[in-house]
Amino acid sequence: MLTIYGRKSSANVQKVHWILAESNIDFKSINVGGKYGGHTTKEFLKLNPNSTIPVLKDNNFIIYESNSIIRYISEKFNILKSNSTEENALINQWIDWSSLVFGLQCATYTAHNMLLPVIDRNPSIASETKKKIF
Repeated sequence: MLTIYGRKSSANVQKVHWILAESNIDFKSINVGGKYGGHTTKEFLKLNPNSTIPVLKDNNFIIYESNSIIRYISEKFNILKSNSTEENALINQWIDWSSLVFGLQCATYTAHNMLLPVIDRNPSIASETKKKIF
């Protein structure tokens, strides 16, 4: 069974959970990072020396970086895959867009709505990023 390490409030973890759930692939989730901590332990650093989430463990194979995980899942389970070089390029474009454009906006919105201490939250930033997301 696949194991995903990372807290469910992380946008990068969410997109890995999403592709697995949408594809009906069973997986186990272990909360790591944020309020759960654990991402700087010796055990976790053996999984990912960068101490970031998500991390996917598939038997003895370990991979980190959400887009790389999505590409691995896609290849292994024949999802988001085409015989066309052009279609695969467009798939990869959208995978990268999800992180670099959409994911960044989601992270900023979440931070200014709930993650940052109240005194550090900026309603204007939250409002502007919400417009870009929705």
